[in-house]
Amino acid sequence: MFGLIISVTVTVIVLLVMGFIFLPVVKNMQAGKRILQTGVPAQAMIEQLGETGITVNNQPMVEFGLRVRHADGREYGVTHRQILPRLMMGMVTIGVVVPVKVDVAQPEKVVIDWSAVRPAHSPVWPKD
Repeated sequence: MFGLIISVTVTVIVLLVMGFIFLPVVKNMQAGKRILQTGVPAQAMIEQLGETGITVNNQPMVEFGLRVRHADGREYGVTHRQILPRLMMGMVTIGVVVPVKVDVAQPEKVVIDWSAVRPAHSPVWPKD
């Protein structure tokens, strides 16, 4: 009987800890989907990159320091955390400009629109 109480207690504690860790990540992902659908398009230059120590489906969550620029010329800095798709890892460096969507009600909330990222390329094929 005592063993059962211990196992139930440990299970509840583990579930609570996991909930506190993953609930903010899930809420952030849901908010990101909403911003991608309803947000205002803009451009952002990556000024900083930082590790968060979090991975989701073997993809790292990265902390981005971004300088957001709207079409009307408004410009401001934000810090943003988002999953970095593995296919984009080589293209995402400091100084790169990426497309973002900006929350209309809270302009400090942005989401990088990975589906709209177009890699820079050399206009001339290198000669042998």
